[in-house]
This record gives sequence, structure tokens and C-alpha cells, in this order.
Amino acid sequence: MWDAGSQLTVVEPLLLAAAVLVNVLIVVLWAARSADLLAAAGRRVGVVPLVPMTAFANTINNLTPGSAGEVVRVWLLRAHHDVDYTSGAAIVAIERLLAFAYLAGSAIVIWLGYVGDLAVAVVAFLLVALAVAPWIAYRIGLRPSAILRAIPAGRLVGADRWRRGTTWLAGVDETIAIVLRHPARLAVFVALSAALFACFTAQLVLVAGSLGATLPAVPAWGALGIAITVGVVSLLPFGLGSTDVVLVALLGVLGLDVATATATVFGYRLVASDGPRPAGSPDAET
Repeated sequence: MWDAGSQLTVVEPLLLAAAVLVNVLIVVLWAARSADLLAAAGRRVGVVPLVPMTAFANTINNLTPGSAGEVVRVWLLRAHHDVDYTSGAAIVAIERLLAFAYLAGSAIVIWLGYVGDLAVAVVAFLLVALAVAPWIAYRIGLRPSAILRAIPAGRLVGADRWRRGTTWLAGVDETIAIVLRHPARLAVFVALSAALFACFTAQLVLVAGSLGATLPAVPAWGALGIAITVGVVSLLPFGLGSTDVVLVALLGVLGLDVATATATVFGYRLVASDGPRPAGSPDAET
């Protein structure tokens, strides 16, 4: 850690500036993804008005354990765009939980493909299977609300309270199903989420490049995704500490010495959005 500081004295400013500028694209992609999901739920909101809202909500997510600040966005959607709480909660759940699942799943598949030297065709098949898994689950009726209704929690919280809660969640689940049961809608979500993850990876690669290190983009996606996943599970704001240690270790596997890897992670923290985290994950983003 102490040696990492010396790595920051020689920096290629153009590559570092490019990493910062990628944030502009990230903010626009956040808003575009939200706008498309809202349109699917019958609530049309323009991309431009959603830019400050998604940026603000994702910033709060970084500062709260488990990205609990995402509930603010549900309220903002209601207050400023007349989006009911059921639809707002469904959109946020898709953006956080499903995006996190995609990030974690794709990162693990790509990393295993890299360290296990799997054939490209095998990795591609697994990634496609991951992308369509939610569509398959909803088509066969494997839905969270159905699972919740089967849990006899009414004995603990009261039958009426549990019935009201599960009824509301069923409404949220039905809105989610509108997107997940529609292949074209799900494909757009997957494409926009992949573009966001690619932006996060590009920032990491650019920061490494600014320090004179060459970082292969595909395994870098896997390393960053796994590190963010660990940070989410830790429930620490920003995933601070847990994400960084894991990412330094994985960058070492990719050939970076400890000092350069530490400097790269530190630089990434300074310039980048930190990836998706769930609402309760790939995703907090700042």
C-alpha cells in the first residue's frame, strides 16, 4: 500500500481524463435504461429528466448500507413524474436486483473462462443462458410473489398484514413480469446493462493504462464484477475495503504487481462510477 503512492507520480493525463469522461455516458445509460423500463410499465418519462434523478439516487446508494437509499428514487418518481409506488418499486427492483445478478453472473462466468481456459463457445453459451434465465423463469411461473405466498409468515407478522404485503408485492411482481416476459424488452435491458458494465470496465482499463499497465478488457470485466459483488455482499457503503482488496488480488492474477494494482484501484475509485448494487443491489453507482 505504501509503495502504491509512487505509482501515482507518473500518470498519463489523457487516459485518466478519458476515464472521467466515460461517466457522462454512464449517466445517460442509467437514464435511458430507466426510461425504457418505465415505458414498458406504461409510464413514459423522458431520458433527460431522469438523468439528474438516477444520478442522485445512485449517489445516495453509495452512501447507505446495502444501497437502501434507492427508496428515495421511488419517491422521486412519484413526486415528479406521477409514477405510482408499485410501478416505481418494480422498475427499481429490475434495475438493481436483476442488473446485479447479471453483473455477478457474467463476471463469474468470464473469470472462470479465463482462469479455467474454457472455450469461447462455452463462455458465450453460459452468458446467453444467463441473459435468458429470467425470461424462462417467468414463463414457467417461477416468480418471487408465488414463492412468498407459499411462506406461512402470517403466523409471525399477522395474517392480515402478511396478506396486504404479499398482495402489494404481487402487483410489483406483475409489473416486473411485463418486462421479463417480453423478449424484446428484456433484450434492451440486457444490452443497456452490458453497455454500463462495459463502461465500468473501460474506466478500469483506462486508469491502469494511465499508470503504464496493460489490462486485458475481458478478464478485467470479470475481476471488477467479482470485486463489486463482494462489496455488495459486505453491505459496506461503497463496498469500501472489501471491493478494493479483492480487486487488487484479482488484478494481480492478471499480471499487475501489487503496487500498480493498488494504485489502479485507488485511481478507479477517484474517477469512476462504482458499478451496480441492489436496492436492498450491480449497481451503488455514483
